[in-house]
Amino acid sequence: MDNAAAGTGTLDTSYDPFSREPSYVELNREFIRSLGLGGIPDARGTGPGAGTTGPGGGLRVLDLACGTGTMIELLLDELCGAASIVGVDLSKASLAHARRRLLAGPGEPVRGARVRLVNA
Repeated sequence: MDNAAAGTGTLDTSYDPFSREPSYVELNREFIRSLGLGGIPDARGTGPGAGTTGPGGGLRVLDLACGTGTMIELLLDELCGAASIVGVDLSKASLAHARRRLLAGPGEPVRGARVRLVNA
């Protein structure tokens, strides 16, 4: 999508179905875990920060080109709400989709994390 159309164009959903394929989701989960963000236990409940991250753990994540929020959704699952996440995208349509998917209401986060979506 070119920059002129990015802010006001229609939502490009071609990535969305692919992003939900189980093998792709698991690959992204493994990537997130490999970052060692502290407080993300691995699948066995062990690893860096296992059992040490409580609500408001202070971790801040910036997701550039967040699109419809696929990676943010995985981060919310993996971080168990112990993060503040900012998603930035050029497409207002993609951000609107992400907002519906990730936020319970205006600025009310799903899953206990602090999520902010920004149009750049």
